[in-house]
Amino acid sequence: MENDPRTGDATAMTTDGARGPLVAGRAASFSATVLVASSDAAAMALALTTLMGWSRVSLGHHYATDVVAGAILGAAAAAPIAAIVM
Repeated sequence: MENDPRTGDATAMTTDGARGPLVAGRAASFSATVLVASSDAAAMALALTTLMGWSRVSLGHHYATDVVAGAILGAAAAAPIAAIVM
């Protein structure tokens, strides 16, 4: 297994040098939370989602496109539920 050149972490990269999956699961779940959260909690959830996405990219666990794709997927999945609940 090859070490990540940025962090030296052997678990961050696979044997072929690829990183995690295309869609960042944490970004998907956090962005879904933003849509379903009450208006009071939505601002805090959005701030935490942004910080989480930034940290995943800066730590080298995902590319920025992975996080953006995850956020879009999570928002798209939660939109119908948010429309029913709210």
